[in-house]
Amino acid sequence: MAEFKLFVQLKNDNFLSYFTRRKDLSGRVTPGVCRQYRNFLGRVAKQRIREARLQLETVEAGVVPAGIGDFAACRALKAI
Repeated sequence: MAEFKLFVQLKNDNFLSYFTRRKDLSGRVTPGVCRQYRNFLGRVAKQRIREARLQLETVEAGVVPAGIGDFAACRALKAI
């Protein structure tokens, strides 16, 4: 009977260990909402600039991408 109690107690401890929070030892601090939004906007802006440069390179090479009708707008991106 003692073995069974020990077995049940071990299973209970194992089960509870899935739901208890462990102490974070990394010392990292989660950035606030404003900082996260700023980082997000920075990544979006970088991606859009990258895509604009790619479009500009295709226009200068003489390849017209689908949906690009205004070449003046594409050439204006060259200043970026």
